[in-house]
Amino acid sequence: MTTRVRDLTKYSRMNDLYLFEKQINMSYEIKKYLGSVFYEMTALTPHDFCTYEHMRALAHDKLGITVMPSHLPA
Repeated sequence: MTTRVRDLTKYSRMNDLYLFEKQINMSYEIKKYLGSVFYEMTALTPHDFCTYEHMRALAHDKLGITVMPSHLPA
């Protein structure tokens, strides 16, 4: 509890980065990573799907990123 929480919204709202001839969209990369993690964790532990839905909502509230739902069968 002694560590300070950093504001990571600046990374999700950055303009595209250009590294040589590669274009990197940080918001898209964060969204893609969170979507894959939430999908994998929901597939592994389907009884915890509610937890990942809350985390998805937090990503939207805190970072302004809309992570797609996993669309796994109930």
